[in-house]
Amino acid sequence: MVGVGTVVAVRLLTELAIPGWATSTVGLLLVILLQAIILSVTFSFIILASRNGATFLPTRDCGILVDRLETVYVKP
Repeated sequence: MVGVGTVVAVRLLTELAIPGWATSTVGLLLVILLQAIILSVTFSFIILASRNGATFLPTRDCGILVDRLETVYVKP
């Protein structure tokens, strides 16, 4: 959106404008913005879908993670 604002400012406030370049540039920037939004939404859905599955179950995985049990304190 900053790029679009810059293009509009250059087009309206300076004499640097080439005929037709502002329309093409704003169109290209809007397409890039739309692709970034779609990529962000897709990435968010992928992350949320991967959190749905249980990757760690204590009763199943305790044998892999626990080497031995050691009693540290015995309550009298």
